[in-house]
Parts: sequence; structure tokens; C-alpha cells
Amino acid sequence: MDISRIGSNIRYFRKLYGIRQKDLADKLHVTRTVITNYEKGYNLPDIATLKLIADYFRIPVEQLMLSTDYMKESQKLRFEIKADNIVNLSKYIVFRFVYSENALKYNLFYEALEKHLLTLEMKSDMEWEEVYNLYLESWENNHTIEALVNMIGILLRIASYNSWNNDYTKLKNTIEKWGYIDHKTLKYYLKDADSDENNNEQVKFYKENEKSFFAIIKVLKDTNEWKDIADYYLALRYAVKFTDNEYGEGLNYFLFNEYMRNLIYLGNEYAIELLNQMEKIGNVRKSDI
Repeated sequence: MDISRIGSNIRYFRKLYGIRQKDLADKLHVTRTVITNYEKGYNLPDIATLKLIADYFRIPVEQLMLSTDYMKESQKLRFEIKADNIVNLSKYIVFRFVYSENALKYNLFYEALEKHLLTLEMKSDMEWEEVYNLYLESWENNHTIEALVNMIGILLRIASYNSWNNDYTKLKNTIEKWGYIDHKTLKYYLKDADSDENNNEQVKFYKENEKSFFAIIKVLKDTNEWKDIADYYLALRYAVKFTDNEYGEGLNYFLFNEYMRNLIYLGNEYAIELLNQMEKIGNVRKSDI
């Protein structure tokens, strides 16, 4: 068992969650020095302690004991986003909407797209279910595959509200006051978003829509034109916690970043476009991928 590797992994997951050594020490009922010695590889936690640490991070204990050195093998995408840019990034880049000349020939699709664009300008998620159902009608009646693409984007958009909404007022006020998201606020925002009540809402929404999501993904993956966006949304679902896994926000973001990195290497145009936009509005660099 590689003591230094385990210590490095403990440090990685602690920093991934934005947790201080003192926070982890208090949870384990030990001193901060004990945590420091674990992370530096001076001492090895016993199996029971490793299990407590893994439970705290909401990961399997094996994740701490793997040979992978997460500190060296992976880098998080870290960036601060201007308030106006986070709105545009969410509206038009993260959750894509698509159309074609052929799809616009059908009244149902045209009506759905028109409602979609209007809803984007509203600062509310109340209308998305109606937009989703209009696209569903368009697919069922006219087989406009663009409707499926937009439906899956809407599902993940709604999931993002469930994931990020728990302490949204606090975050919104900070953005409006300072014009950006500071890391301290984001840390506590994500921590609050990991509450049992919020996780229950996320899991409930996922369970209600899991079959539809993967049915759409399968249709899109079977086409040459839309298989890349299917892969992109398979990655994005971890960022908005559209899953019933037991991982916390931090580890799900880690999975999202790893998945996106692979897509970028494979030339996925949607993943590359997201990275390019993030470069413009934050401090993420291609070298971080």
C-alpha cells in the first residue's frame, strides 16, 4: 500500500470539496496535525479511518487506495465567471438548442422553438415543462430529431436548477453585488447543495426522467449528425448531478471534467466550443485539459 499516494489522494479530494484540514480533523475527532501527517505520507490511516474519510467525501474507500495519484493525473477546471457571462454561457452554450430549415417547416417544431427562445429570456424555469412537451409532440408527429436534441438539453437545464437552486438567493446576491462568483461563496454554495433534502429532489427528478433521457441518447447515438452532442450531454449530466450515484458535487464535477477532457481529445465539437467559451470568460486554459 503506497502511503504517500493515499495521502496525496486524501489531499486531492479534500481540496476538490474546498474543505480545510481542520474541517476533516473535526469530523474524524483528531488534530489538524494528524491530517497533515496523513496527506504528507508520514502516517497511514487505518482501514476504519479510511472508511470514515471516504464516507465524508461520499466516495468508495477504494477511491482513496487506488494507485492513481489524482493530484498529478488530473486538474480541475477552475475559473471565475462574470455575472453577465454566466447567464449567456448557460443560455446558449452549455444547454444547446438546435434547429434546421427542414425542422422549421413543421408548425409544432416552430411553435416549440419560439416558446423555447421566449423562455430563455425569462428568468424563470416555470415554462420549461411546456416547451419540453411541445418538442415531444413535434417528435411524435413529425420525427424532427432536432426536437429530441432540444428535449435532452431541457432535461439537463431543469436538473441544473435542482442542483444549483438550494442556496440560489445567496449566490445571486453575491453575483449582483460583486459581478462575479468568488471561490468562498461557491464553496459554501456547493456544500449547501449537497444537503440530503436537495439530493433527494435531484434523485427524484433523475428517476422520473432516466428512461426518457437514455432513450433519446440512444436515438442520437445512432446518427452521424447528432452522436457528438449525445456524448456531450452524457458528460454534462455529471456537472448538473443528473444521476442517482452517491457521489457529492465535488466528485461528480471531477467525473464531468474527466469525461469532457476525453471528448476534447476526440475532437467533440460541443466540448471544444464549451472550452473555448470558458477560456473567453474565465481563466481556464487548454493546458488544463
